[in-house]
Amino acid sequence: MPRVVHEAARAPISLDTLLRTMFLFGQAVFLHPLALATISEPGQPCSVFSTLLAWRYCNATHRSPPTYNMTATVTIMDGGMGSALRMRFPEKLTRDPLWSARLLTTPEGMTEVQKLHEEYIDAGAEFITTNNYACVPLYLDNAKEFSCVELTHRAVDLARAAVDKKGAGSVILSLPPLRQSYSPEVTPFVEAHDFYNHIVREVSHKVDLIMAETVSAMANAQAPCEVAEKEGKPLLLSFTVNDLNNGSLRSGECISDAVRFLDEKRLKHKGILINCSTPHATTPALAKLLESDHQAEIVGCYPNSFKPIPANWNHHKDGPPKPDDLAIPEFVGSCKKWYAMGKDHAAKRGTNINFFVGGCCGILPQHIQALSSAFCLDSA
Repeated sequence: MPRVVHEAARAPISLDTLLRTMFLFGQAVFLHPLALATISEPGQPCSVFSTLLAWRYCNATHRSPPTYNMTATVTIMDGGMGSALRMRFPEKLTRDPLWSARLLTTPEGMTEVQKLHEEYIDAGAEFITTNNYACVPLYLDNAKEFSCVELTHRAVDLARAAVDKKGAGSVILSLPPLRQSYSPEVTPFVEAHDFYNHIVREVSHKVDLIMAETVSAMANAQAPCEVAEKEGKPLLLSFTVNDLNNGSLRSGECISDAVRFLDEKRLKHKGILINCSTPHATTPALAKLLESDHQAEIVGCYPNSFKPIPANWNHHKDGPPKPDDLAIPEFVGSCKKWYAMGKDHAAKRGTNINFFVGGCCGILPQHIQALSSAFCLDSA
């Protein structure tokens, strides 16, 4: 199975830092005593004499000037679950208020859910996301015979069974929005915290990561962050952005403001991603995310294959979003472009970055297969 692709970007160390490093490790003792005077304060320009000393050091030891090694790693995620399952059961799921949660209530449905997880793993996905996006009160309150917790357990167990059967992959627990997808409405903090806390306490021991998905407003990021920190589980935050605006969340807030909000609230998170938006909308949002002063170890994108969703869209009134049939070459090209943006960002900042790429609604195993193969070819 295709694995993670590693690429390195190397940036030269400054001469002042070079001299400080030489001095601290006792390797500059043979240099002229005036070398000590050239070790300037950080940010001060390096003198000509410092340059000559660095040249003398490198020639005397037959070494090249040291460099920092910044790695940009790409990790392949899976594609959409609910939309892919809808294609397999169109008569059951097209207008079903339980949506993809319905498949967790029958043996036939659960078999198909695990099978789809396995197909994504075979396609090269290293992380698969649990099929519990619809396991929230919004969908299940009208189906009293099913509980959110019970169906989430089933979703997690099916993902774990697929990973165990294939002997590869890791499991991400989805924390879905508690209001309609793409709605900028802010869920009351206590309501969100209580729900996420209950779910995470029940199943976190069976998953590898937690991911709050399709976060439309920055205030909705607070509850999952606090719950994950309390449980001691790494959290990814994935924001959805306005398809018709240049890089803002569905709420109209800039993604850089969302990053600032996380910092001000001291909300711990391992990664920030952008999901369930068109590739065209994702690119400027990623640029703004990378330009922000984020502290995330993981950055990434997993777009949908929908036509742009208007601000006043309502699932109950308007039906499912209109599919756009995103061509595989366009999907792969977008993901490679986003990874290149992340790699350049890592090189400029002198940091490591793990870039997650995959797909959301409408992205299928064949998309992930092509994506995985493309990155493997690039690394060959």
